[in-house]
Amino acid sequence: MASARFLHAADLHLGAPLQSLGGLLSPAAHDRIVSLSRTSFGRLVEVALRERVEFVVFAGDVFDSSERDPSAQRRVILGLRKLTEAGIRVFIAHGNHDPLLAQWKGRSELPSGVEVFPVGEVASHRVGLSNGVEVQVAGVSYGATAESNNLVPLFSGLSGGPVVGVLHTNVGGIGAHGNYAPCSAADLMAAPVNYWALGHIHDRQVHATPKGFWAYPGNLQGRSTKATECGPKGVLVVDIDGGGGLAEPQFHECDVVRFLRLDVDMSSAEDEQQARDLVMRAVEQEADAQPNHALLLRV
Repeated sequence: MASARFLHAADLHLGAPLQSLGGLLSPAAHDRIVSLSRTSFGRLVEVALRERVEFVVFAGDVFDSSERDPSAQRRVILGLRKLTEAGIRVFIAHGNHDPLLAQWKGRSELPSGVEVFPVGEVASHRVGLSNGVEVQVAGVSYGATAESNNLVPLFSGLSGGPVVGVLHTNVGGIGAHGNYAPCSAADLMAAPVNYWALGHIHDRQVHATPKGFWAYPGNLQGRSTKATECGPKGVLVVDIDGGGGLAEPQFHECDVVRFLRLDVDMSSAEDEQQARDLVMRAVEQEADAQPNHALLLRV
């Protein structure tokens, strides 16, 4: 039987400033780069429509702040409307940057077809796919900017399958990220979940398990030359076959501005000008290799 598919995204951090730009660019160039970076969410919507996914899950930190920048919120509402009008269901878990607070008025503006996971308990929704498979999409949101509890046990009551679990978490205490909703890989594998759609870690990771996969798509758009912010950024698309089996998630880039660290061997340079020439040649080669992105490089 034919496969159906869904899209897994996390850590969009919409409304966040690009870091490490202060003083490096002219005001016009700075504004242009920031403007370009804000189009990454539109690319996510384009991927979902092009790949004909049947649902989309956001595993936390759609927004960079609980204050939710108004312009970013408008972009999200418009994008979600495009998805739902195409018959694509959307499921959102809130993370440490955008906890689900009672005063968030924007929730009332979400279009029909968008489900927001609650705080403190797992909610599960059944999705009938075009290939006849029924999927459970289950998740939980943060209610505060810090979550110290392991939330994986909240998923223990689920049954049937396949099950997609949506969670903002730090698996195994990964460094350089807050240890929120900490859990272990063993915790994930013991739960009745086939695909763990995770968020919080900005490095893309895909791990196979006996039941399926647990994965971090990474963030949607890099924001600095920090190692975890560099390189291609985007989303994962996952196929589900007619028997409910999961294919390995496929990466689709969505970033518009790409941050890179570039190592240049200057051992052959005999003077400053030759060193500059070597750097410029390396930069030009990188730009030629990635013509569809604005590049910000740390050499």
